[in-house]
Amino acid sequence: GDQNGSLPVRKCMHCEITKTPQWRAGPMGPKTLCNACGVRYKSGRLFPEYRPAASPTFCPALHSNSHKKVLEMRVKDIENSGFESHSAASPELIPNTNSILALEYI
Repeated sequence: GDQNGSLPVRKCMHCEITKTPQWRAGPMGPKTLCNACGVRYKSGRLFPEYRPAASPTFCPALHSNSHKKVLEMRVKDIENSGFESHSAASPELIPNTNSILALEYI
């Protein structure tokens, strides 16, 4: 490997992890998401509260790697504020809507 740091380190655009078995496409193009985030994005379940547990930005009070827990966190957040909240610390990624489920929102 390059020890001088002249090669850029690839980082997941969502969770900032640098080691993954495969880089996947996301809203910012090919090879911009780690394997875990890319799979979530493709299935339309990538939300700001989702983080792989190995992510350097994972905080148990703010994040979960369980989709069920993420949904519970989102419902609780909306109930507490009356509005959807958007964390400045984690950019909102729009879930992939290239599926039949998108028809519910049109």
